Amino acid sequence: MLPDQSRRRTAGGIFFYLIRTKTPKQLRGRIFLAPQNQGKSAQPLMPGVSPTQPKSGNSAPVQPVFTWEDRIAALEEIGAEKGRASTVKITLIGQPGKVIDRGACVVLSMQDTGEKTPALPKGVPVPPRQVTTYTVYIGAKQWKNVVAAANDPEDTLIVEGFPQTDSKTASIAVFASNVTSKKLQRAKREAG
Repeated sequence: MLPDQSRRRTAGGIFFYLIRTKTPKQLRGRIFLAPQNQGKSAQPLMPGVSPTQPKSGNSAPVQPVFTWEDRIAALEEIGAEKGRASTVKITLIGQPGKVIDRGACVVLSMQDTGEKTPALPKGVPVPPRQVTTYTVYIGAKQWKNVVAAANDPEDTLIVEGFPQTDSKTASIAVFASNVTSKKLQRAKREAG
């Protein structure tokens, strides 16, 4: 696990953790550059040649870890000085459950079960996993192009659209702007 117990290490993370903790200190200094030497050209790893030792008091300060709990203080600091998002888009990839056809619009629901934590960039806080429900609204014309894909258990829908929280249904409403599937995309690539 990571030191903050937020998730398991990746295979590469385990590799580097073992290298950093199990190799002798002398060899470790030849593999990893000291923080102030990063960005400078590394010295060759030749026997008897060691990298320059860090100068005391010259190392960069260690940045504190930003945790999910820290978001509240950050948002309070932002206050009313919010920026503006000119475009918002969400992509859902998965299988729909029951589909309700209302003539001009098809309504379906998809859930993120919270089982799989995505790989996030370093420094970004890892939120606690939870079940999230998405209510998807798809125009009839778009739906007729993917209805076969939606009924194929070996295919996966790809829905792009505009998200908006819906407090009455405790879900995120997604108004589809583009709907396709993995098999349809593959067929389009092979044809083109």
